[in-house]
Amino acid sequence: MPNYSVNYDENLVAKDSLLNSLVDGPKTLEDLLAGIGADKIRANVFGAIGRDTGIEFEVDKSNQITYVQSKGWESASAGFRLGSDGTLEIYASGVLRASFGTGMSLLTPAGLGAGSIYSLGTNQIDIDVGGASDFEFNETAFEPLTDNAVSLGSVGGANRRWSDVRSVLINGADIGFQNGWKFREYPLKKKDVAKSPKWMKKYANQGIQLLDDKENVIAIFHRNGNIYCKGIKPLIKLKKRK
Repeated sequence: MPNYSVNYDENLVAKDSLLNSLVDGPKTLEDLLAGIGADKIRANVFGAIGRDTGIEFEVDKSNQITYVQSKGWESASAGFRLGSDGTLEIYASGVLRASFGTGMSLLTPAGLGAGSIYSLGTNQIDIDVGGASDFEFNETAFEPLTDNAVSLGSVGGANRRWSDVRSVLINGADIGFQNGWKFREYPLKKKDVAKSPKWMKKYANQGIQLLDDKENVIAIFHRNGNIYCKGIKPLIKLKKRK
């Protein structure tokens, strides 16, 4: 079947008398489509400055699609499109920049995928970067979806650190310092620091060890109540660097 379009000018005056004759009296969109023998009807309102200004809607009987869009969307220059499937797409500078449907997808200025925020289940919101789920919000936690793979903050050229971290309880394996020294469970080895909490409680439950920046054991705070080290001296005997 043929498709049918009707155009309006900026004063909302129909440029096609056929549509005016069809809409005399109450009619459904199905009546309009049947009356003109078409599968699809499209109408638009153009602005005075050109084809890429204004609003357009379309009803397609064959695939049950309805949409409303700004005219800029048609040429992928700038604008929006709202579809009957619940999606909203936004263009800017000739590039799709955001899409809203079951979730919210964001794109870079070049049109490449940046990330998405979407609901995955009851009381659960997921965030993905680069096409895979990375983080999850739920009623009790905000957590990464991959174990031991994502850093909170960074050091190096960027030095993107949190200025202050406050918590009732902080759990983990190593507690590190900027000079390379660290506290670690005893007798845990470096190769086992990513083991599960259940494993730690069974095999690394004898105390806490203090390590220097070369992984040498400086002291052990043992669960038997003793501190093991090479010796304890008063501060007055410590020679300070000049």
